[in-house]
Amino acid sequence: MARTKRKTTKKSTKRVATSKVQKGRVSQSEKPDLAASASDGLLTMEQTIERLKTTRATFYRWLRAGKIKGLKVGRQWRFRPEDVERFLHGEGPRVDLPVGPDSLVQGLNVAGKVHEVVVGKTPEDPIVQSVNGLILLALRSSASDIHIQPMREPGDDNGVGSVRLRIDGVLHPSFDFDIRLLPAVVQRFKQMAGCDPSTKRVPQDGRCMMKVEGEPVDLRLNFAPAMYGESITGRLLRRQALAFSLADMPFADRDMQTIREAIASPYGVIIVAGPTGSGKTTTLYNCLKELNEPARKIITIEDPVEYTFPGMVQMQLNAREGLTFESAMRSAMRADPDVIMMGEIRTPDSMQQCMQAALTGHLVFTSLHTNSAAATLTRMIDIGADPFLISESVRLIVGQRLIRRLCPHCSKPTTPSTEQLEQAKAMAHSGGVDWNTLSREFRQSVGCAKCSQTGYRGRTALVEMMVLSEPIGSALRRGASEHELHTIAVGCGMTTMSADGVRRAATGETSLDEVFRGTANL
Repeated sequence: MARTKRKTTKKSTKRVATSKVQKGRVSQSEKPDLAASASDGLLTMEQTIERLKTTRATFYRWLRAGKIKGLKVGRQWRFRPEDVERFLHGEGPRVDLPVGPDSLVQGLNVAGKVHEVVVGKTPEDPIVQSVNGLILLALRSSASDIHIQPMREPGDDNGVGSVRLRIDGVLHPSFDFDIRLLPAVVQRFKQMAGCDPSTKRVPQDGRCMMKVEGEPVDLRLNFAPAMYGESITGRLLRRQALAFSLADMPFADRDMQTIREAIASPYGVIIVAGPTGSGKTTTLYNCLKELNEPARKIITIEDPVEYTFPGMVQMQLNAREGLTFESAMRSAMRADPDVIMMGEIRTPDSMQQCMQAALTGHLVFTSLHTNSAAATLTRMIDIGADPFLISESVRLIVGQRLIRRLCPHCSKPTTPSTEQLEQAKAMAHSGGVDWNTLSREFRQSVGCAKCSQTGYRGRTALVEMMVLSEPIGSALRRGASEHELHTIAVGCGMTTMSADGVRRAATGETSLDEVFRGTANL
């Protein structure tokens, strides 16, 4: 028994010693010698953590966020002493450049001539200055998105980094730069977005808030691995660019009356439908701001929250922590709301919850990715909704998409061809608009310096509003097709998006070519 006891004591002592080493409880003589770096002049992770006086978990968080720069040597991390010292002094990591930044800076200067963007070379860090200049160029160009990607023509062994800007819904090439600078540009954007610069084989998403010329800007970034490097997509949200007001929405008088009557109802579902980038969130926010007053409790469920409003409870989804549309909706229903906005219907469960909330006395706003109002009804049935519940709960469907406005400085009057007039007349007639009542003051695009030679400046929304009337509800319950539902809605007074486009072209707000382009698949 005594021998067994002594053996157990030795094992337990060994375990205690091992646990102390694992927890980092080492004596002074066992601590790493900071002066003795590796043979290549780099510090190990243990040496770096000791130098920074932090924990391993915190250090990993800094490393993933790109706040400190490291090198992967095999499976081990190594760190340059100068990078560690720079971090201690509050400086960001430097980006190594394989070539000079001349092609990037020159491209920005050439592209920025129209918009007066001046980007100079900075000895400290030219990549930081160039990225800032690129964001400034996009904002002054009124671009909604920045696209940067590696491109290589057949037979070209080098390739280029291509920069394009999405202006008024259309991508415009801006300039190309030396592809060897692309990793440095990607790393800088990742540092800004709080993404892991060392991860290059899987997509990443991030965001950052900044001020550009005194204006707050929200930059949403996506990084995706491509054939010849990583591509970057940046969505720019200008918080001062939109002054939300339902009265300023480009709706016809009849449509404005329809939507105001719908949001004045104490309960029901209002759905805004359209493809990606059709302004659905803007319409939802305008409706919510119209209702936002102390007498109402408004809860929004969004992914992500794009704009914040005082007086509303806005919930940001977090799928990793279990906060999904469904769980957030269940929580919102227990919070005594008057109005609920679910950013998007994605699953049958979220759709059922919206309809159930409406049937229990709540006004619910949401969106769905469909091409038209009639297609929204058939899509809801396809994903499991009962036609009877749809007809009882849904009050209004707003179908919309965006088209470009003509530049007011350079557009000129025009006489459309016979074929164009016949097509426009047919679209107006089938969409509920009397062709004979239109003024028909058609104009065409030209192009000038103020619109970057595109002929268009800004966008407007084409809309159709389907009120779930009794004829539509009856047709829905007996299994009517999308085309039949569309026809019944027009007979009940709905103006289609195509007809709305013809009406706007007839007043000179846009061109017939733009209307035909924007409504081609309707």
